[in-house]
Amino acid sequence: RANPPVLGVLIFSYLITVSIALALPLNMGRIIFLLVQPMLLLIVANGCRVVALHGKRIAQFNPLTSVRERRGQLLQLGALQMAALLITTALVVLIFSVFSDTRPDPENPASLMPLVLVSAMTSLPIMAATWFAPILIGWHGITPLKAAFFSLVAMLRNWRAFLVYGLLIGAAFGLALLGVTTAQQIEGTAGQFVALVIEFLLLLCSP
Repeated sequence: RANPPVLGVLIFSYLITVSIALALPLNMGRIIFLLVQPMLLLIVANGCRVVALHGKRIAQFNPLTSVRERRGQLLQLGALQMAALLITTALVVLIFSVFSDTRPDPENPASLMPLVLVSAMTSLPIMAATWFAPILIGWHGITPLKAAFFSLVAMLRNWRAFLVYGLLIGAAFGLALLGVTTAQQIEGTAGQFVALVIEFLLLLCSP
């Protein structure tokens, strides 16, 4: 509320960049996104910092502050994040293929749920280690490994707040998914319009 235009432009630019990256063929976009995500998060954090300090009275603002100077370390953090996610995902798939009696069927989404839930749980420590890390690298010049460590410590010390935050986000996404599914069952353009509105609101609230 202090400065909706600045944060609105930054957040929508972030979402558009993510959408473009994920649309690239052969999963190259996902790799590129994981590499540059720390830079994108630092750009948004720079905007939040300026708004917190100056509110609507922003004379000059460079969102790339500290991004150019620390781009090497930010790319290293992105590479570490990508490697950790690839390793954990490969281990989860391997464990499921060896110890699970049921095989995930891409044509049956329900059969994929256990694999998706376990993958999400194993990725939580990685998310915790990279949550504050871009800010620690960009604003304080900490090395990527140290930044990941202190980010993980900060998340663990504030686990109650993040638990509530995660439950609220999960509930919002669940309700939105239910609303979109229900709207798509409505015949005509009305259902499609309602589904688009819900998806837009979800994107608006997701950051």
